[in-house]
Amino acid sequence: MPTAVMILVRGLAVCFHRDEVWNVVFVCDDVHPLDVQYTDSSGPKKVTLHEAGRDLDANLAGEGFTSVGGPFGQDFDRIFNFAAEYAHGAGAKLVIKRRRRITDLVWLKVPAANLSASDFTTREYYVQEMLSYRGSPVEIIPRVATELAVKFEVNDELRIDLIDPADANYAKSIKPVASGGSITIEFNNDCGSRCTHNDFLDLYELLFEDPGDRQFAAGQVKQPSSAEVTLYSADQGNCDPTTVEPPPG
Repeated sequence: MPTAVMILVRGLAVCFHRDEVWNVVFVCDDVHPLDVQYTDSSGPKKVTLHEAGRDLDANLAGEGFTSVGGPFGQDFDRIFNFAAEYAHGAGAKLVIKRRRRITDLVWLKVPAANLSASDFTTREYYVQEMLSYRGSPVEIIPRVATELAVKFEVNDELRIDLIDPADANYAKSIKPVASGGSITIEFNNDCGSRCTHNDFLDLYELLFEDPGDRQFAAGQVKQPSSAEVTLYSADQGNCDPTTVEPPPG
């Protein structure tokens, strides 16, 4: 009998679907360590995957991965889309490239899965060019997802293999177990409001506009400070997962 698997994603992550695989790329630094919670044969576990100076691949291994529904699940359009015109304007092309090594990545790959939005921000979302934090933003959009659910079924034992593509001697594995026919794994690198800068800028260590060097911040709209002036949170992080649809080339 297949085992139902649900992976919960919270924090600073970029998601895109390519070649029937969901890619969930967590952007980590000293205030965004990636904590993973799951249950193994000895009970509940909470471990930190992020290791400073390493980019890790987290590959799911098992037999018979089956999607529960199509790849784009419920409320998928409520996930903030980093590649949408409202985030960059028409004609921008996003590519994956590191510009400065100030972050580390953990790159999760999930075959044959359904990704949906399962929790949302309390307020509307803004997009604002970094040249100016005051005045009208580039765009204000409705509330967006703060938590994603990646669902699939697997016929065999599930394993998450951690490798460092730059270090052939590095290898670790996570082996969650089913309880009542299901497995839940939580990946979370939310900073818990410990940032002194906008987290969204960290995404530009992974994705940026080509050509050009314009930078954009994003996050929840703050309350107006007066009847005349509305301020938007440019110095405070958002730590909300985002998508890149269509995926980068």
